[in-house]
Amino acid sequence: MESDKKILSIPLRVSMCFLLVGFIFKMLHWQLASTILTAAFVSILALYALRFWNKPKKTFLAYNKLILISFWSINGLIQIYHLPFALYTQIILVISLILWAILEGTAYFSKENKSNKLNTSLIIWNLIMVFGSIAIMSGGFFMLLEWDYALALLTLGVFLITIYIFKDVFAQEIRDENS
Repeated sequence: MESDKKILSIPLRVSMCFLLVGFIFKMLHWQLASTILTAAFVSILALYALRFWNKPKKTFLAYNKLILISFWSINGLIQIYHLPFALYTQIILVISLILWAILEGTAYFSKENKSNKLNTSLIIWNLIMVFGSIAIMSGGFFMLLEWDYALALLTLGVFLITIYIFKDVFAQEIRDENS
């Protein structure tokens, strides 16, 4: 992560929460799922593009993140409305994800980044994030297979990820107030 304060973090996180709610609506086949997902993907795309535009120093990694978020959002919209050419967006998405993992994915554990200290609470919260992600993926897979307790697992994953996002938002607000 960069040391300078990132703009639009809270609106992006709120958009992510709406995206998770839209996924739940879609899994349960409720009305307005496509509308919520579309609004979430469009807002994420627009907010991240605005965030990139306002960034004073644009590095290769910043451009790669822009491509990653843009094609992820576009691919989401393509999947919602069953449009053609999804394969091309997915290929670009995978390439940019691999580049991001190589360039920044391991920076979290590097000794060069002094702002990310590995303490016990941070590790626990990151484990909650990982467990929530795995629960969402497993719950979605199990729902396709119509297994028992798939919805409970999916709901648990969305709950954990939402708690993680809210904790991150409110912890940032408390840090900002104390500064």
